Amino acid sequence: MSADRLMLVVEDDRLVQDVVVGALTALGFSAMRASSLNEARVILRSIEQAPQVALVDIHLGGDSGFQLLDEFRILSPDTEFVIMTGDLSPLLPVEAMRRGAAGYLLKPITIETLRHEIARVLTMRQALLSDRDSHSQVQADLELRTRQLLVESGTRHTFERNLIHCLCRLAEYRDNETGAHLHRMAEYCRLLAMGLRGNKNYREVLNPRYVGRLHTAAPLHDIGKAAIPDAVLNKPGKLTDEEMTVMKTHTVVGSEILREALAGVEEENAALIHMGMEICATHHEKWDGSGYPKGLAEAQIPLSGRIAALADFYDALSMPRVYRPRATPHAELRTMILGLSGRHFDPEVVESFLAVEDEFLSTRSKASSDLVDLSGTGDLSAT
Repeated sequence: MSADRLMLVVEDDRLVQDVVVGALTALGFSAMRASSLNEARVILRSIEQAPQVALVDIHLGGDSGFQLLDEFRILSPDTEFVIMTGDLSPLLPVEAMRRGAAGYLLKPITIETLRHEIARVLTMRQALLSDRDSHSQVQADLELRTRQLLVESGTRHTFERNLIHCLCRLAEYRDNETGAHLHRMAEYCRLLAMGLRGNKNYREVLNPRYVGRLHTAAPLHDIGKAAIPDAVLNKPGKLTDEEMTVMKTHTVVGSEILREALAGVEEENAALIHMGMEICATHHEKWDGSGYPKGLAEAQIPLSGRIAALADFYDALSMPRVYRPRATPHAELRTMILGLSGRHFDPEVVESFLAVEDEFLSTRSKASSDLVDLSGTGDLSAT
């Protein structure tokens, strides 16, 4: 087996195991397999070259995949772990990141999802190895033995981005949207922030660090949807008043999920999560106080929430949705946003939108051209 293309799949469902191994093989990787923690231990202790990535089911009979991660974070420090599960608990990604997982896959897993996650984890792994090599040998040995030291030694962005990535996947898998929505949301927020930098009232606040955090945290806006029942979340028609009341809770739930994620997180990482909490809680508030969940108005709404409100509105209407198959043309959206200035949106954020309108349109056009029909892609597991 080629050492630089070696994977390990730990899955107790043989059908799922076969399909995941087959998918990895189709993607050009060599894959070893194990059906239990003991089998995985034997494999990892007997081979000379550790696998680049181990994909581990979280529930392995009476064992937990976290046990394997804990054991081999020290013994096999060059192996990155990706947790696989069908459990939609919103706190599982947080626990996975705390235990050192580099990725998180929710079942059913498609080939495209697997391809994307493996590529992301391998890119991150290479960056960590390069970072290690640039330090002294003593520091490198310490970094290889614990994810916490990696965070403390100057790669905080890796922890942050992995945590954000895995939390975002919850809403993405529950909703009939693609990850592209999260990428567009992040980009639209970044563009609006850059446009606002032309306003003297925001130049000091919107420094590069703030804009970077906003770009990273913006995709968290809808993680609370992980707790919304499917019958409400993916209903093709208009929601009833009762259903809308349930849907509105995603703002509060999302903020609470992130509050749980704060436990044990260092101050610098906490600033990013705090911004995510702001965005979750306030991206449906409106400038005139008619929004939810608290009916905040004007400057009571954090700047991040005011920016995210316009970004989410634009993207929600610019792409087809399960409940609205028609995408709204840009010119029509522009008119709507101008009409809602001072009511739904902060007038200064609307001015920023006009300043970066061409970039918005370019991002939207690229998203439309990049859409891929995955309807024919086989599910890799449903259990």
